[in-house]
Amino acid sequence: MTDLLLSKARARDVADLDDEDIVALVISGARDRSRCRHIASLLLEEFGGVRGLARAVHHGGGVDPLGEARRLRLSAALELGVRSLEAFQRPRESIACSADIARLLGPRLQRLVNEQVWVVALDARNHVIARRKVAEGGLHGCAVQASDVLRVAIGLGACSFVLVHNHPGGDPSPSRQDLQLTQRLAAAAACVGVPLVDHVIVGAGLHRSLLDLGFLAPADPDADSEAAE
Repeated sequence: MTDLLLSKARARDVADLDDEDIVALVISGARDRSRCRHIASLLLEEFGGVRGLARAVHHGGGVDPLGEARRLRLSAALELGVRSLEAFQRPRESIACSADIARLLGPRLQRLVNEQVWVVALDARNHVIARRKVAEGGLHGCAVQASDVLRVAIGLGACSFVLVHNHPGGDPSPSRQDLQLTQRLAAAAACVGVPLVDHVIVGAGLHRSLLDLGFLAPADPDADSEAAE
């Protein structure tokens, strides 16, 4: 079966293969090659397609037919896909609005069933220096302190930064805890001269910006020079 799949992949662009063939190619190993496409078909049916399978593999549950080695191979392939998508979307990332942030981290965060908090570090021209996960929690929240976020932003050499997290339930509307964290973080960031530019919440194909909603004041680019005087 694997030889047949390889022949199909060589004869056509891999992008032209169907979902079952692609999953089967990824999970195929030295043994039980004839079972790979059957397993792929069962998994895609059970989890409702590629999106559901990706979520299940990411969280390591409910994919018993794969076994640990195949699960890891499929997980690595999915992670490579996310990273390649991110790479193509950022030849040189420059952040001008909240939609830019959503495009940057949305493909990663909106597929999760648990909450993650990320920092996007920016240079003086709002180009992305780096992005780093600072905390991870469950379906209903994630415990993070302003000091945790600032430590990462400063360690990345940020001139300013954006806080990003997801709402696994799909609704990106800010909660009371989101607003409180933003207020504390903005105040602390202003004190150390590395301002919080925005706090973006990612949902199911949607995002909300606390800057756009008026819960966060625009960063003052002259604040550092005034403080120096």
